[in-house]
Amino acid sequence: MLGQRIRDIRKKRNMKLNDLSEMSGLSSSYISQLERGLVEPSLSSLKKISEALETPIYLLMEESENESVLVKKGDRMRMAFANSELEFEIVSASARNLGFEPSMMVINFFLQPGEEYSDGFIIQPTEQIIIVEHGKLEVTVGKDVYELESGDSVYIKKNVPHKNINISDGLTSGFYIVSPPIMPDKQK
Repeated sequence: MLGQRIRDIRKKRNMKLNDLSEMSGLSSSYISQLERGLVEPSLSSLKKISEALETPIYLLMEESENESVLVKKGDRMRMAFANSELEFEIVSASARNLGFEPSMMVINFFLQPGEEYSDGFIIQPTEQIIIVEHGKLEVTVGKDVYELESGDSVYIKKNVPHKNINISDGLTSGFYIVSPPIMPDKQK
């Protein structure tokens, strides 16, 4: 289903497979296999495709055509990525069928001990609030390092390099509030 959504969006934008390949830096054969459901993308590949299609990553992965703005806990869209134990749940409704795009997104994250959100600093053209629900999270914002525990939060301005790592012995979970609703990119 993910591959079909990517194909549908690509075709809606009148893009050929080679166009998406060139814009994303991924091979045409890989994208073709992805669109046919023969391979599972890594987080970095999905980010590249999302950026090339100018579509938030969560809209690529959304399986429901539900027009409701209500999202029950059991109905949240879950995102897991190849070669990573990082998991997300999209808490907020995308409302893509309601004729508007939301101005924010809420994501519930789950990081295993010692795991980082990305391999290095990420930069995004969004404002972000990180709230820790359980565990401990080390958040580096620019040159400043913060240790967040349960109930703590940090605000990150747009275009400021930052990274997150679980520094507890157990699972760390919490929430990202992102505005506008796009997934972060690794620093280039």
